Amino acid sequence: MDEQKVVAWDIEIAVPFPADKQWKKIRPLGISCASTVTSDGDARAWYGREKGHCDRMSPLEVRSLVRYLHQLETQGYTIVSWNGLQFDFDVLAEECNDSRWASACAEMAFAHTDMAFQMLCEKGFMAKLTAIAEGLGGEGKTEGMHGDLAPLLWNGLAGANEIQSEQIREMGLVPGSDAARALCVEYVIQDSKITLDVYNGLLDQGKVRWVGNNGRLVRAPGWVPASTGGRLLRVDECVKLPMPDTSWMKERKPMSRAGCYAWVEVAQATQAADVDWDEGGVDEVIVVEDDAAAEEAFAEAFEKLADHEEGPLDELPTAPTKGERMSTGGFKTLTGMTMAQVRAKLTAKLEEEGAYKAVPGAAGLTDIGPPWLWEALTDVFGMCGQGWWYTCGRAEMDIDPDANWNQKYSAFLPDLMLYYAYTEGGKFYESKGIPGYGAAAMSSPGYAARGAKTNALGDAAKMLLWQLSVYKGQVDPPGSAPRQERAPQQGSAPREQKQQGDGGFVESADPADWGDVGPVRAGDRDKEVKGGKHSGKTLGELEEGDKQEKWYLKNWIAKGWSYEPVRSAARRIVVAGLPAEEKPTGEKATPAAPSQKRAIEKLIKELGGADVNSQLRQKGLPELDKLTKVQAADVLVKLHRAKNKKGGAEKLPEEPEPEPEQPAIPF
Repeated sequence: MDEQKVVAWDIEIAVPFPADKQWKKIRPLGISCASTVTSDGDARAWYGREKGHCDRMSPLEVRSLVRYLHQLETQGYTIVSWNGLQFDFDVLAEECNDSRWASACAEMAFAHTDMAFQMLCEKGFMAKLTAIAEGLGGEGKTEGMHGDLAPLLWNGLAGANEIQSEQIREMGLVPGSDAARALCVEYVIQDSKITLDVYNGLLDQGKVRWVGNNGRLVRAPGWVPASTGGRLLRVDECVKLPMPDTSWMKERKPMSRAGCYAWVEVAQATQAADVDWDEGGVDEVIVVEDDAAAEEAFAEAFEKLADHEEGPLDELPTAPTKGERMSTGGFKTLTGMTMAQVRAKLTAKLEEEGAYKAVPGAAGLTDIGPPWLWEALTDVFGMCGQGWWYTCGRAEMDIDPDANWNQKYSAFLPDLMLYYAYTEGGKFYESKGIPGYGAAAMSSPGYAARGAKTNALGDAAKMLLWQLSVYKGQVDPPGSAPRQERAPQQGSAPREQKQQGDGGFVESADPADWGDVGPVRAGDRDKEVKGGKHSGKTLGELEEGDKQEKWYLKNWIAKGWSYEPVRSAARRIVVAGLPAEEKPTGEKATPAAPSQKRAIEKLIKELGGADVNSQLRQKGLPELDKLTKVQAADVLVKLHRAKNKKGGAEKLPEEPEPEPEQPAIPF
């Protein structure tokens, strides 16, 4: 029997994937890049090359990909995908922008092999491609990348959440740059390679077991896909399989197999005529303007595209050098500044007195006065509201102790977006959003919210290279010793020690710092997240979610950037899922500071409690001398809230004597 010829393919969309996964409501999605990999080693990249379409593939470029897949199909290749029926082919058909080509995509979709759809028809659900690949012993996706980041890296950070923004910053890539897009192409090619490997692996091994969302290996035999004639089933064969038993799915609704191919029926029903594959597609050009010149330009672009060998990765433009990063092209702000002038203005050292000041409690760090930023943005882009503007939601507010363990208000603003207007080629444009995150702690909630907004605006502006020399550490704060006279730094302290010292809000994602948090309590998993990407979800849903949701639970909510009692509940849930040897005991944690202990004693007495240790024990906590620093910080938050209730300290009933344990005070 001749060796089977196979082509695997995959696409990446051009707009951010919605947090609720309901992608159909934000159509059209666009295609930023795509890939095809054949069993004989031909790997190709497909991405927008037409002028004006580099943020996504044009309809002509999309059709060239469709034509290529059709050519391989007629040469005897089996087209394979993972979830291509429901997603990739559907998007491909829409982006062709023509009913005939959409119908051709529908025909190919029904005749190709979608392994995820076969799994759905046989098991009642789809697993993730990476899980199946790892179960077969294959390699995983491009390190540090996942599909949600691709449209952000290709076209910019507009629509990114705080986790995605941080992940992209850690990559050190400028979204929309050639280097960022090259990583996307590498990622989409790797996805096609994995898809091809999974297809071959399923045929070779005949079955697969994988690690599910709960972190456990699925029960044997796992998935044993049906095959015929040395190949897996096509979509048109899968739809004839009997419905699988899904009665065991108590917590989720089974996926509808008909929902995966509903678009196919629509595309075939609206078909106007057959595609003539031999004509090269020139007559398929969609004229966006009633203009002969436009039609000619589109036809010329298509001819160049048709003659071009689509993409090996090394044909992508290389990342720009440092001196080439800023183009002076036709870009101008509303005040008439070129891009080079914008950079010069925003990076220029500030000469006015008071523009720089030392960051309190952080030796050698420099803070930039907010009024100088507002003035610079107005000089560069024009009046706020016309030349530049920002959007943001409501700041999340919490109550935490200050450095002396007195009450303060902490505000967190995770979703500020900075925009500016510019002109190019005589046309007016609005920039994509530049995300900023801000936090501030003040004695009143109003000042804290305003401070968080100011802080977030500065965070966004630094991505425009605002005061770059400060962030490079090249500007000494006023009153500090000259840089050359400073003692060299011997490593760096942990973030919470560096920022907080002996007091203040304590954050840590290391369970060892949490001490003995106790077992999970009734209602812990039902507590809802407030604010951020996962707002409205329960802690239990995050615990059972994907890798990113588990990360968010531990490194964001349990770490400390969340409300009490959600924070403590998250810590109990995280610790409950750790192996016994990794569960924190408090032995390795930093002990509570003397100032924390004094503040706890003072507040408990003000609230009417005489025996401090008795009150702590009734809350399931260690005695005062055994509290960790993180535990003490949480206790103080609760005590301050109890004191703050109804505008002052709450009057508590006298405690009866002489009982071994006194009644618990409400904190």
